[in-house]
Amino acid sequence: MPPLIRRLLDDLTERPAFVMNLRWDVIGWNAAGDRLFAFSDYPAGSRNMLWMYFADHRLSRRVQDWPRQAPQIVASFRRDYAAGKDAPDMQALADHLQATSRTFRRLWHDHDVQGRCEGRRSFDMADRGPVAFDHTTLIVDQDRHLRLVYYAAVERGEAGRKPMGGCSIDHAAE
Repeated sequence: MPPLIRRLLDDLTERPAFVMNLRWDVIGWNAAGDRLFAFSDYPAGSRNMLWMYFADHRLSRRVQDWPRQAPQIVASFRRDYAAGKDAPDMQALADHLQATSRTFRRLWHDHDVQGRCEGRRSFDMADRGPVAFDHTTLIVDQDRHLRLVYYAAVERGEAGRKPMGGCSIDHAAE
């Protein structure tokens, strides 16, 4: 990960953020991101957002309205899969998830594709209860397909309103 991006993550002390590649492997995160997603609980090489959402379930069970969120997540990954379809690790990930998760397998066969995603996701946090976040993804290295995913907590009074933008879908648990 570029050193300046590492510094940026560290400077975002209150906002969950992480960097992932085209395959959705998480290669860096900040402390707030670790509190929300528990990246450090996973061994190196096993920090993949799709795997965390669809195969592990520690994350998907905390996401509110999971049945509406799961299709959007798979459709977003399909966009990245198309860009990296010649890479054997992309196909291996899709195959492994289809063998592991019925939900992923069903959604993968829908062949939906969605562009860049930003909007609102809500999580059940053990120490705080339900928390809604607005999120967006920023390209930080186009050549290496690195993206910074940034979450900003929504004030309680605004949590019920959907923000304008790409995919304003909430994520929830299976």
